[in-house]
Amino acid sequence: MVTQVLVVAHERALRAALTLMLSDLGVPSVIDAEGPERAAIALEQGVDAAFLFASMPNGLALEVARSAVRACPSPSVIIVSQGLHPDLFALARAGATAHLTWPLTPEEVWRCLEATSPSTESLEADVRSLVGRVGMKDAQGWVRKTMLEHALDASHGSRRAAARLLGVTRPAIQRMLREQNGDDSLARPSTPAASLVPPARRSALRPIPGVVSTVADRLKRRLRTP
Repeated sequence: MVTQVLVVAHERALRAALTLMLSDLGVPSVIDAEGPERAAIALEQGVDAAFLFASMPNGLALEVARSAVRACPSPSVIIVSQGLHPDLFALARAGATAHLTWPLTPEEVWRCLEATSPSTESLEADVRSLVGRVGMKDAQGWVRKTMLEHALDASHGSRRAAARLLGVTRPAIQRMLREQNGDDSLARPSTPAASLVPPARRSALRPIPGVVSTVADRLKRRLRTP
């Protein structure tokens, strides 16, 4: 169920028209944003879908699209343009999930929202398509790795925040990082190299001259002994 939608456009009239249409369709909360700054605040708070008008100057639509894809949870990004736009291909590569041509009708906006709404049904369809093509362990590993990387990126490297996003404990994040990187260097603070040498090994690392003199003394004692 879509409950919060972001509308980003440079032209106030376009934002007002689409905001009114979404409200009439029953969307509980529609956020009106003129540019990337207001959009970034809304994305940080979390939205289900984002309508971006490609007509924003200086490639701002592409900037917002990339921010939306990095957000956690990531909203569905829907591009709106008046006919073909030179940035459509770049926007698709940035993660946009749909494209609509202005002017819009309530029916196509609603169909687009339904199609892009997050649901377990779409996930199930994706998983079913992997059977017979990808091993279960490989698929599970890919999902864990992707979700972990995205959560850490969205939380700016904070493992505690990433754990909250993934619904696991912080030690679980530490364990996944160790498994992913083959060691636990990311899970522990850096330790001086000297302290990593076992005590027995440190006691054996005596200077070469000292070792030679010790051997010589033992030989002298043996020669003096009747």
